Amino acid sequence: MEAQQLQIHRGLRWLWLGSMAIGVLSDYLFYGKAFGISYPLFVFGLYALFFLQAKQQSQLTFSRDQLFAWLLTVPIVLLALTFFLYDNTLFRLLNFLAVPFLFVAQTMLLLKRHRQSWYSLGFAGEMMKTVLLYTLKYTMVPFAFLRHWLKSRMDRKKYGIAVKILAGIGISLPILLVVLTLLTQADGVFGHLLAKIPSLLFDWDSAEALYRLVRISLVALLIFGYFYAVIGPKPQEVADKLLERSEEKRIAWDGVILVTILTIINFILLVSFMHLVSRAQPVIYKFVQAMLSLLTICTSFMLFSAYFRLSLYEEAYGYTQTRFLAHAFMIFLFVLFMIAFLKIWRNDFSLLKYYGIAGIAAYVLLNYIQVDAVIAQNNIQRYYETGRIDVAYLMELSDDAIPLIATLREDKGIGDRIQHYLQEKRDNLQKERSWQSFTIARYVAKTHLQKE
Repeated sequence: MEAQQLQIHRGLRWLWLGSMAIGVLSDYLFYGKAFGISYPLFVFGLYALFFLQAKQQSQLTFSRDQLFAWLLTVPIVLLALTFFLYDNTLFRLLNFLAVPFLFVAQTMLLLKRHRQSWYSLGFAGEMMKTVLLYTLKYTMVPFAFLRHWLKSRMDRKKYGIAVKILAGIGISLPILLVVLTLLTQADGVFGHLLAKIPSLLFDWDSAEALYRLVRISLVALLIFGYFYAVIGPKPQEVADKLLERSEEKRIAWDGVILVTILTIINFILLVSFMHLVSRAQPVIYKFVQAMLSLLTICTSFMLFSAYFRLSLYEEAYGYTQTRFLAHAFMIFLFVLFMIAFLKIWRNDFSLLKYYGIAGIAAYVLLNYIQVDAVIAQNNIQRYYETGRIDVAYLMELSDDAIPLIATLREDKGIGDRIQHYLQEKRDNLQKERSWQSFTIARYVAKTHLQKE
């Protein structure tokens, strides 16, 4: 970037300082620590930097067409708080990806760094280009600022000498590394002496500090690159390369979910026909509408049947996370079919828009249901009714289920196994943890077990 451009955007130097602060915050919250309250605190830090920079650039506005973008704050904050509230490993992994995804979508929408509607596939392509292309490209801006700063404070001769020295060091280091490697392999004594040099220059703590400094710098560069992409000057439009659609990975489900395959086929047919059918002939189109409505109604009955059969399966074999998610998936499919039913009779109805809203709402709700606690409760209730329970699976559940599992400690049949498991859990929870890893779920489980 030319010096003139850098001068125009010199106000973004504060963005670099804020990005460095976020890098330090990430190291303080995450390095060597498990996720907990640290995750929502980091997200709040990102929001603080974003709003400060966007306000400084006078780019934030409140308007009706941005209502959805502002409302995305709700699922983002709720999903971030699950790291503080709960301890479900599966949802932690999913939320670790979902929160950044929604944050990128929201910031691009708020600052109008998009051309396509948020519920279109084109918007997903714009998100990918912003994150994978422009973010990486703009990580070089701080170095351009540094070069401009050096130029402004050094005469041309000294600047040229400094550049040559740095270039020489950059070229010499790889060559030196290759030469030392060859000498080490050729001479064992030389290799032994060379191995002692690092311990003479710095200890392992110093090496760790250097490593953490590199981590902080990388995080700061990535944060700067992304925020510069959405807050800084809009990039010049270049010819977009067609994004090849990657084949969707096949997901392996529990065998019981196979009962919904026909339902999913019907859903695909329904959505496809709605987009392919011609409206040129009103009479035929009305007939197609009636047939698609009939398909929706019949498929809804199939979903109810599959839901009931899965419930019977759970009563016979017990409740698991996979079976719970299958139930949730069936309910979500039913909601999608109801939205599709509205689309059949309303041409101006945006299917993808409301599918997107329903998907976000359903996913956030699923996070706050406390799946493991519900599974434990249902298995315990089934045990009282039938005398059958999979204790081994019960012990695989997260800390969210500990208070419920503890109710079985006095049971004559499985009390000894439960008591042994709770003792191990108590010992594990007593281990010293940093405050950044604090979660409500672990605190409740620890408090509950201490009362035993």
